[in-house]
Amino acid sequence: MSHRILVVEDEAITREVLIEQLSDLGYVVVGVTAFGSEALSLVAKTQPDIVLMDIKLGENDVDGITAASWIKEQFSVPIVYLTANADADTLDRAKLTEPLGYILKPFSERSLQASIETAIYNHQQIQKSADCNQKAATSMRQLLETEKELSQLKDRVIATISHEYKTPLAVILSSSELLREYRHRFSPEQINNHFDAIRNSVKLLSDLVEELTFFKQTQSKAFVYDPQPLDLADFCQDLLMYYQLASNGRHQLQLKVQPASLKPVLLDKKLLRYILSNLLSNAIKYSPAGGQVTLSCALVEQQIVLSVADQGIGIDPDDLQQLFKPFFRAHNAAAIKGTGMGLSIAKNCVELHGGEIRVESQPHQGSLFSVYLPLVWVIEDATEPSTNADYPELSK
Repeated sequence: MSHRILVVEDEAITREVLIEQLSDLGYVVVGVTAFGSEALSLVAKTQPDIVLMDIKLGENDVDGITAASWIKEQFSVPIVYLTANADADTLDRAKLTEPLGYILKPFSERSLQASIETAIYNHQQIQKSADCNQKAATSMRQLLETEKELSQLKDRVIATISHEYKTPLAVILSSSELLREYRHRFSPEQINNHFDAIRNSVKLLSDLVEELTFFKQTQSKAFVYDPQPLDLADFCQDLLMYYQLASNGRHQLQLKVQPASLKPVLLDKKLLRYILSNLLSNAIKYSPAGGQVTLSCALVEQQIVLSVADQGIGIDPDDLQQLFKPFFRAHNAAAIKGTGMGLSIAKNCVELHGGEIRVESQPHQGSLFSVYLPLVWVIEDATEPSTNADYPELSK
């Protein structure tokens, strides 16, 4: 490939000889000027691979060193100076512009070519080194950022576990000591109450350990995605009935299914139960008594869309971007019991299905969590599932 060269030389004879020699050597002269003041605009216009710059230019013009400094500020192009002689002060000024060579006048084609090729090669190596340094700096910043995030995650894990363990452990310790010291004074009902408190606290601790284990499995992708035929409408109905009973009538729960009659689909029942259980329990937990929680199931094109809407405290816009990060808790939920693992696990479960989860929310206006999962029908007496059999309108 022929290199593109810009020539800045005020002596007409030297300029003509230089252009001729460059052409004989196979270079492309993309621009020629006798004025240093024009050099910058020519570099911008011609985009040369190298600039040959005479140090001493016309008396009424800027010298080559000044022109070179202008070019260096705006462009990454190597500069080689042309000079017959120069005093020490001039050479010191020239060094500040970091030229990649000097060609002494008069010059031969051989020395001209050697200087040009050496300058371009050295410039390419400098660029490669700069690129490598930039990549190394970027990698280092990424490593430091990752280390910072891991440190923050570790702090959140420790804070969450210590906080969640503290209350049930205190209950176990208190009830067990009371039973040991004063059991003979308690009525059978009081004794049973203390045993129930211990049993419930142990269950809370067991549930936390199970949630941590499940979190680790989904985070490391160690959990096996196992889709099985599932009647989605019945599944949602049973789940909603469970949470209606668990809420003791404090909330109004309703189910919407569209279309009303669905054939079995392929989904992982365990993962789906966790996804919807987490969204429903959150909707109930963060909603006032008497609030309405709606679980909806709809088919949209080639997707199953499951959504949970509530009329609860909502989520601040600043928290939405971090909502699915492990152990993150929204600022307005800090006083409400929770580990911050649930939505992160739910997101991992959704992604194991090849789907995605979205959230829309405003403070004091409730929240809408929507889960989008691939739609795969189960076809009786068929070896392969279909994505749109029996519902051709979904493929439109």
